[in-house]
Amino acid sequence: MGETHRGTRANVAAYDDSKRFRLHTHLFDREPSEFIKPHLERVGFGRVAQINFRSVDSKLVAMLERWRPETHTFHLPTGECTITLEDVHMLFGLRIDGRVVRGETEGPDYACVDALGIEPYNGLDRVKGTFQYVKDLDKCGQYSWGSVCLCYLYTEMCKTCRKGVKSVAGCSLLLAAWTYYRIPRLAPKSEIAPSYPYAVRFAQRGMEYLASPNAYLAGYRFVLDHMVVGDVSFLPSRILDLSST
Repeated sequence: MGETHRGTRANVAAYDDSKRFRLHTHLFDREPSEFIKPHLERVGFGRVAQINFRSVDSKLVAMLERWRPETHTFHLPTGECTITLEDVHMLFGLRIDGRVVRGETEGPDYACVDALGIEPYNGLDRVKGTFQYVKDLDKCGQYSWGSVCLCYLYTEMCKTCRKGVKSVAGCSLLLAAWTYYRIPRLAPKSEIAPSYPYAVRFAQRGMEYLASPNAYLAGYRFVLDHMVVGDVSFLPSRILDLSST
């Protein structure tokens, strides 16, 4: 990408941090009703529905400055690493095997009306095609939704690592939770014991940020620029609980 990459020395220096970089946030202040929980389990979304609150720190743009679209990896002083399908499964509890979700993401209005009985509005316009997959709950549970989540985030990070881009779509909570588990020096202190799905640990109110560079872009960059091998957790996702205690 040459000089068009936002992570070059010149582009990092020229970045205007006063103009807020936007990430998609996940703000759910209550658990799903007991009425729909069995249906969420049926379609494979029961675990991820436990992650009911998280405002993602926009200063995590520092991670995107180190994203390389050629390899889909973060380039750090300690080497390359990336978010894997196993990470998605362990952090979110989403299925990563099964049927492939493919086809147009944009669908006609009647697909939304047929599935939900309402016209698409606001954000639903962008995902109305997805309702073609959730009409049949049993069939919906057979799809690899974790693969979709990761693929979409990869695609958006590849767009956002270009200089001048002011927002990133996709599941930014996945980026945040992965960063906190893999680079503990960037993570807030959480009183929640690690348990599956592991993103719950960093998706709660009341975490302590005194020892982390939360909301401070220069702090994120400093930690990333001065990393040593011991600052990164390379343990498999299935034992994230052991690496975080």
